[in-house]
Amino acid sequence: MPRHGAALPSLPLSLLSRFAGKCQGGPVQAESRERLDRMLALAREREPAARSFAEQWSAVDPLDFFGAVVDALERPPEEVELLLKLVNADLLVAALLEPGLCSESEAAELAQELKSWVPDLDLRLARRALGDEADGQKQSAPPVVRRALALLAALSPGERIIPFLLRACRIPDQRISSQVARLAGRYRARGLLLRLLEDANPRVRANAVESLADARHLSDRRELLWRASTDEHHRVAVNALVALARLGEQEALTRLEQLAQHQAPEFRAAAAWGMGRLGEPRFQPVLSLLYQDDCGIVRRNALRALVRLRKAQAEEPVNESASGWGELAG
Repeated sequence: MPRHGAALPSLPLSLLSRFAGKCQGGPVQAESRERLDRMLALAREREPAARSFAEQWSAVDPLDFFGAVVDALERPPEEVELLLKLVNADLLVAALLEPGLCSESEAAELAQELKSWVPDLDLRLARRALGDEADGQKQSAPPVVRRALALLAALSPGERIIPFLLRACRIPDQRISSQVARLAGRYRARGLLLRLLEDANPRVRANAVESLADARHLSDRRELLWRASTDEHHRVAVNALVALARLGEQEALTRLEQLAQHQAPEFRAAAAWGMGRLGEPRFQPVLSLLYQDDCGIVRRNALRALVRLRKAQAEEPVNESASGWGELAG
């Protein structure tokens, strides 16, 4: 993989050991150990040549190289010290992006540690996963792209990754589009957000609405939210109304009450969910009626919302993860 940005400092053994402890691959083949022996032997004579050897190995098969490096950490200290001079931080970037090596939460934790050593980590993650048109790099498989987007969300990257988010939008994977939608509101990329708000997939549109709710830099944010509130999908429409209500738009509260009488149970259930999120006492009579609805999903969402209202009135903390869209298909 071509290297970008300023030269990176040597990585500390403690960091590499952390990665070794979290990222568990398969058994190291004898051939890989022999190759690492040759690399270390070369390093004793010509370190620049050994570094080039390591970079080529990492570029061709980063997981094989990573496994060999982790295995070599058990060697004598002098060999480990020599090895540290040959390990590029991009090798750890590749390990972070491999879903089979560690969980997403573990990868996010390791990425935060690596960030202090690699200032442009967000750019390196984006380039490796989504390719770089300038260098002729191709994008990785969807699982790797999804891992990269999850890590980027955790790292709070700068606007320099917007071109890569645009590339991600071209991948025919709904989960990727939804991840991009959740990230989009952080940037002054109105075009990207508009594109996602018009996506054919309602999940993507709903996530784009959530991002739009946080996009304070957009002067027409309220206008776009009102437009989304008329969406044909219940989740998109209610997400928009909840966002508008939180912005002080009283009409959004009335619209939620109207949706509670919608002929489609999905809209009634979504309206109950939205009322619970907002916690307005005025919703209690409507929710009491929804609790007697013929549809089970509507009744369950109404009950959850009533519980939230009572907790809010008692000034008790509300668990935001206690309820959500779990029972609202799509």
